[in-house]
Amino acid sequence: MKKARAVVTNDPRRLAGIAMHSAHGRRFRDIAEEVMKEFGPDAPTTKVRELSTLRMTLEGMQSAAIAGDPNAADTIVRLSHSIARLESSLRRRRAAQVAMTPPANSLANIIARHRREADEAARRAAAATPAPPAGDGGNGGSR
Repeated sequence: MKKARAVVTNDPRRLAGIAMHSAHGRRFRDIAEEVMKEFGPDAPTTKVRELSTLRMTLEGMQSAAIAGDPNAADTIVRLSHSIARLESSLRRRRAAQVAMTPPANSLANIIARHRREADEAARRAAAATPAPPAGDGGNGGSR
């Protein structure tokens, strides 16, 4: 039971109590995957689910508006604003993470790479150097 709960709580594409094989479940999963692709796999699970739910609800309200529901237009505007705020928050979070990650060619990364390469070369050289023969004290002479 714990394993199933962990899968549901840790996977933003799944919801507890929802059959993910149903049309709504599959659509939710598709939207959640789009959100994760857009904002990165490290986006908070709760935010991915919230944004996916809002987008899915917006799709339903757009269908209702086309069908003639007079209240749908107001709901669409509210949902659109909520989605925009949440997307903006996720974009800021992603930009902050990118800003904190040094580029691959930063001076610190270049120095670290050279140190790793030098350490590896030293290890290979030490492994390739033959050991002195046993019994030879290294004095080169005999008595």
